[in-house]
Amino acid sequence: MLNAASRSKSSPPSIGNRVLWGIRWGAAYSAVLVAWVVFLWLVRGSEPFDRRGVTFLAVVIVYVVGGPVTGAVVGLLLPFAKSSLGAALTGIVAAIPVTVIIIATVAGFPPWTRAHTISSILMAVFGGGGAGYMFRTFLSNDS
Repeated sequence: MLNAASRSKSSPPSIGNRVLWGIRWGAAYSAVLVAWVVFLWLVRGSEPFDRRGVTFLAVVIVYVVGGPVTGAVVGLLLPFAKSSLGAALTGIVAAIPVTVIIIATVAGFPPWTRAHTISSILMAVFGGGGAGYMFRTFLSNDS
């Protein structure tokens, strides 16, 4: 999954290289999402954000922070993502930080409740697990 030039046949990439790889991919993904949000804001103004109870800036912050953090977790856990199941589990674990960031953005920072925990877990399992599986299945170069 890492680019062939960054790894040798005899040794796997270091943890640091994997984490940096993940941060770069997470930042690139987040840049695409931020571009979409900026486009949406330019075309529709604050209405789509107001309707969901968030601000444009809060959504941008979620993407700018969440992308690299999630990418770092994916990079750290990359060796476990060799199988489809491992990729799905990696996606679940990697999604936990971003789901917490999303819930805190939408709900603010009230005392954390069981509902917040359940929401985070469900978002991580369905969003992260699915994304991890799809990443492994469709983007893997070692079919």
